[in-house]
Amino acid sequence: MPFHGVKIKNKIHLTTIAAGELLPLYVVYKAQHIWDTWTEGGPDGTRYNRSKSGWFDNVCFRDWFYTIALPFLRRKEGYKVLIGDNLTSQFSQDVIDECQQYYIHFLCLPPNSTHLCQPLDVSFFRPLKTQWQNILNEWKSGGGRRSATVSKDKFPQLLKQLLVAIGAKEGDNIRSGFRKTGIYPFSPSEVLKTLPTASGDESTAASSANASVSEAFFDMLKTMRHGMVKVVNQ
Repeated sequence: MPFHGVKIKNKIHLTTIAAGELLPLYVVYKAQHIWDTWTEGGPDGTRYNRSKSGWFDNVCFRDWFYTIALPFLRRKEGYKVLIGDNLTSQFSQDVIDECQQYYIHFLCLPPNSTHLCQPLDVSFFRPLKTQWQNILNEWKSGGGRRSATVSKDKFPQLLKQLLVAIGAKEGDNIRSGFRKTGIYPFSPSEVLKTLPTASGDESTAASSANASVSEAFFDMLKTMRHGMVKVVNQ
């Protein structure tokens, strides 16, 4: 993310739960190898990895699942639903087996819908980015005034400052995202009412939109790998 001449090439992956909790962060560096100094001074529990492109690839997904998601979810009783963007290409058989053993079900959001259906997009990222810009401004005016790029050995420390800065409102923002997307408490109308209507008859438009969204969603599920997902109502 470029900001005032400072380039950030590292990807941060956030995992949240509807109760308002932020799980340990997962950072992916664009690099061939990871040095110890790139993992020091960051938020507690943060996991670091690398990929050639800097994106969340199959190797990173599997590592994230086993080190961040699974340790948390298997401690919870009953059915668990893990909601993500387009994850289907990253599943492996061992991940599927673990999900079945611990009653974990994946739900993938419909394509191009994260601005409506992704809790982090709806209410969390904006205040997060505001705080991040403030931290970069402060760093740029101090120790980083001669740097065009935040070095990887400095990045974890700035990331820790970010979590401290958003700490007081973190839970409220996460819960607000789940509520506004209608995921929890479960309320599809929360998303449907944000869709534009073509006529003055809102009830008819909402009904039509509901049918379209449902059809598109289930069409998407049919294309997923066999046995990968079992859909349950929350």
